[in-house]
Amino acid sequence: MSFEDLLDQACKSARLPEMARILLPSTLSEETKKLVLKLEPEAFGAILKAAIDQINQGSVETVDALVRKALQE
Repeated sequence: MSFEDLLDQACKSARLPEMARILLPSTLSEETKKLVLKLEPEAFGAILKAAIDQINQGSVETVDALVRKALQE
């Protein structure tokens, strides 16, 4: 599965807005994209939703940093 396919399915499963789907590819590094390809769409969607929620609550970390942190847990 390509990163784009994974992202589409992850956004649908997490019910993220279309604008998130459009902006997310440019916020993730190539290395992070390779790492998330090992995940199921539902798991990746949950990580993305959590990262976006943290930013909405005032986190100053990037989406990329938050996703990487979640992958390490």
